Amino acid sequence: MKKASRIIAMMLVLVMALALCACGGSAPAQSGSSAPAAAPAADDGVAKTNRKIGTNQLMLGAYALDIITTAARQVTDICGDELIVANDEMNVEKIIADVENFIASDVDAICWWGLRETNFAVGPAKAEAAGIPIAFPDKIPPEGELTDNVRNMKCFAGGVGCEDYSAGINLGNYALELGCTKALIGGAEVGDTTHEPRIKGFIETFEAGGGKVLEGGIYRGGSGADANTAIDNLIAAHPEADCFFGSGGDYALAAVSVCATLGRDDIKVLAVDIGPDLLPYLEDGSLAAGCGAHWVSGMYAMIMLENYLDGKPMLDADGKVGMPRNTPLMVVPANMAKLYERFWIDEFPYEESEIKQLLYRYNPDVTLEDLQKVIASYSIEDRLIAKYNAGKVTAEELAAVGINVG
Repeated sequence: MKKASRIIAMMLVLVMALALCACGGSAPAQSGSSAPAAAPAADDGVAKTNRKIGTNQLMLGAYALDIITTAARQVTDICGDELIVANDEMNVEKIIADVENFIASDVDAICWWGLRETNFAVGPAKAEAAGIPIAFPDKIPPEGELTDNVRNMKCFAGGVGCEDYSAGINLGNYALELGCTKALIGGAEVGDTTHEPRIKGFIETFEAGGGKVLEGGIYRGGSGADANTAIDNLIAAHPEADCFFGSGGDYALAAVSVCATLGRDDIKVLAVDIGPDLLPYLEDGSLAAGCGAHWVSGMYAMIMLENYLDGKPMLDADGKVGMPRNTPLMVVPANMAKLYERFWIDEFPYEESEIKQLLYRYNPDVTLEDLQKVIASYSIEDRLIAKYNAGKVTAEELAAVGINVG
């Protein structure tokens, strides 16, 4: 009888291991066990390299999208894996096809930018059926049944979203700190899942603090020439406005241009999605503040995916793979523009040693909680202090922008 019990137990362990291996990983170490951690991936105890990981972009060459892939690549380069990038060429119909094409090309895993809620009901299921691990950078499904379904999939490796609502909160508060009371707004079409929470956060915060979004003072539409004309008309029609909230970089750039033409340097322009094109305006004061740098979610999601592949899925207290939703969109004041350029544009905000501490192959004790702490602490002050500790910026340079390091 004892022999039969041992055989049954061994078979159960084998079934569990095969379930994970079907999704491209090795069996994880058991939580709470006093036994040594399981080997990261390969049978010989050496973490694998040269794996092929597919990812997609809505359009190559767009900085706000390129940088998410760049963040993910920081991790695959450290792990010695190849990142294969699919260009959707602004065709949202290709996003589901990306999953199918990656499956057909026999990748080892997929780091998938799903964009729309409806896509998350289809794309992950295709990866699950093919036994290929999948993770989500930047865009994740909303809380509720859809997220529950995804998190119950054996091949779900993780996802990390952004706090778009907090971007509006942060810049709403910053506008109030500047003494602004009458706001105009520019953003994408009504219903856009990225811009909607940003604008809502700004309006609710600004008006709760005593400010007012002017009647007829909101432009919702496409960017480019049409936006320039609409924002020109918006500012001309509201001479009492003292600030402009751009829910995307293009809208803020249009407002900066219009204000310069009209001589309205009294209007404080605030922008979400800060990038290289906005930095010169931040440096010369035409832009009062920027908010963004949330593209590090690409790094966080890839860390979860690589750990899954190495046999260490990042599990929550209920034993399910995590899906953090709180990558901050941090405010970058004009006086920190040059430091932002040095450590977010010219190089990556995280040091290689910091990334390795979140990877199972270099730190077998790493947990989802460790990653969550890193995400929650992400701010311009946190990263600049880390660069100071790495010897890349002086205490005097930080003190000049109001950051004291002791």
